[in-house]
Amino acid sequence: MNPLPATADSSSQTVDAEKSGIEVSTQTNCSENVEQIEQMKITIENLIMRVSPAPFSEETFVNDDIVKFYTGLPNLKVLNAIYRHVLPGKAKLKPFQEFISVLMKLHLNSPMQDLAYRFQVSVSTISRI
Repeated sequence: MNPLPATADSSSQTVDAEKSGIEVSTQTNCSENVEQIEQMKITIENLIMRVSPAPFSEETFVNDDIVKFYTGLPNLKVLNAIYRHVLPGKAKLKPFQEFISVLMKLHLNSPMQDLAYRFQVSVSTISRI
């Protein structure tokens, strides 16, 4: 004759079980979403690196045509010989990048801003070289 309290208790237990099931499910979904977001961030960073132009480095100057075009020097052998002779001091750029930026400024009369963009440094860094 107390069916109402018993029913009320069992329904509240059912609601509590459903609530905890929802909480567990929501936490699991959130964890999965966080992992997916982190993976997407990594993917985006990798794609940006592919699209962004790489700054000039030793790997850029792989043949005589590129050396001649950017520096005016006849070939890679001459470029390397001069580079070893005039190794620059410390800076934000690698020594080879400094060397190439100077040759490009002299040969192509590249604006400082252009060189700053190409080597991904500030204009003031380029002007100090």
